Amino acid sequence: MKRQIILIMIVLVLLSGTVYSQTMSGSVTGYSLGRQQQEELMFPVKIWGEVVRPGIYDVPLTSDIIAIISYAGGPTNMAKLTNVRLLRNELMGEETHVLMVVDIERYIETGDKNLLPDIRPGDTIMIPPRFIKRVTDVLGTASAVLSIVNVFAVTSWYLSRP
Repeated sequence: MKRQIILIMIVLVLLSGTVYSQTMSGSVTGYSLGRQQQEELMFPVKIWGEVVRPGIYDVPLTSDIIAIISYAGGPTNMAKLTNVRLLRNELMGEETHVLMVVDIERYIETGDKNLLPDIRPGDTIMIPPRFIKRVTDVLGTASAVLSIVNVFAVTSWYLSRP
């Protein structure tokens, strides 16, 4: 009877972690911009990474990369804005680079609009995490693994008692 109760507790602990991770990883896609007028031309842009609401957005034709990041809720506090990547859907004219790197922090410091590339339909914007985010993710995973090991250790100690 004790073993059945302990096994049920272990299963519940493992399932609760899975349910928690699924509820925390959801994101909103197709977020309505709200302020656009009906006569504005819109085009799709994908934004991934360290923004509040990653997804695919239909944005006005006049949008720049700053506006699109803002439509996605802005960067998170773990965003590395010195290495934002813009992946072109297709090249035009004499362009040779499919991948462009944009330093948004430098733009914020200088205000030089020449640092911001034009955004085109189908482009993908990727905002990478800072190094500390990767460290905290690894530590979080290690913590979860150690918690599971701890449950098994306590369970085996409890079952081996006379």
